[in-house]
Amino acid sequence: MTGQIHDALHAVNMSLQAYYPAFRNLTVGGVISTGSYGSSLNRSSVLADSIISLDLVDGKGNLLTLAANDARLAAARTSIGVLGVIVRVTLPIIPQFKIRMQVLTLPDSIMQQPDFIDLIRNGTYVSFGWYPRAKVIIVEHGQQVSSSTPGDGKAITFNPDPKFIEVYSAINQLLIKNPELGPAFETIIADSQTNSPNYAYPGQKASVDVTGWSHHIMCGVCSTECPWFFGLRSKESAYVFPLPVLPNLVRDITTLLNREEHKLLSFPLGGIYFRFGKPTTALLGFGRNTEWFVPEVTTWRSKDGGPIYDEAGLDAIEAIMRDEYKGVPHWGKNENETFTRAQNFNEKYGTDWQTFWDIQKQIDPDRVFISSFISNFVN
Repeated sequence: MTGQIHDALHAVNMSLQAYYPAFRNLTVGGVISTGSYGSSLNRSSVLADSIISLDLVDGKGNLLTLAANDARLAAARTSIGVLGVIVRVTLPIIPQFKIRMQVLTLPDSIMQQPDFIDLIRNGTYVSFGWYPRAKVIIVEHGQQVSSSTPGDGKAITFNPDPKFIEVYSAINQLLIKNPELGPAFETIIADSQTNSPNYAYPGQKASVDVTGWSHHIMCGVCSTECPWFFGLRSKESAYVFPLPVLPNLVRDITTLLNREEHKLLSFPLGGIYFRFGKPTTALLGFGRNTEWFVPEVTTWRSKDGGPIYDEAGLDAIEAIMRDEYKGVPHWGKNENETFTRAQNFNEKYGTDWQTFWDIQKQIDPDRVFISSFISNFVN
């Protein structure tokens, strides 16, 4: 697990060079295969982009080593599980450091300002949740500071239990029956993020300004198991876009939300979450040769897989991201049907799409790693 790696490196005053995904409870192979990321325009936030070499077992049982000068490594950096079994990865490390994390509540109109991206770019680790009904964004703005800076703060440990699932399911059902409550719920959640953010010093209340070791601040942790282990069913829409389109995408989603038929659509369980990244070298990575951002729209189903509050509105937002803005779907999120719809991957990835599958055929000519799901959207 990535969390175990962070802890082992911290014991010798070192850190991974790339910045971390949000949870500690993730495997290195899974993070690499899906191109998963942290959030930074200042440093590389995609673990796979930092790979020095990678060993995998191909469909015939052969051990392949892909080094930095191997053209196939560009495919393996986001392999979506179709190249082989990853058995070893060599990653660069750097001296350990600390992060000062500040939680800022700002009017959402700032996203339309020309200098807004400077706020994102100037931080070491920056993400934000957009609460459109509350008209605010809650920014987690982390800045690297010296390891000698006082402070041993951490991201607050998430402690789910089965009742957590029941509460989220109940909220979903309540909003289906009483959609007019949605904006109020969203505002309450936004206020709670402002008044009780996700960071604290040991034994103290949550604070909007906390300093701690890099892996304790940038990499959250589920105390025992994460919510999905308890059967929480979510619907996620997460697409990747070139950074310059952010103001226009926000404008068009706002226009949709102001329509009469969607005026009650709200995001009371976390807002619309934005993360960022530098250009990637992976063929199927996010933001090939360009800075990028990912808005993640997450809602929760009931335990029995029933309907979602204003699912039509959520589908309309996804259509804007998928079709109007030609977003690339996140390989580790979204529902299966997201990938089998008319995504036009050839258009979205250009020649990189065919290059990836040419390499896949070289490594796995017998299609051992091509599942029925992959076959649905790959010729």
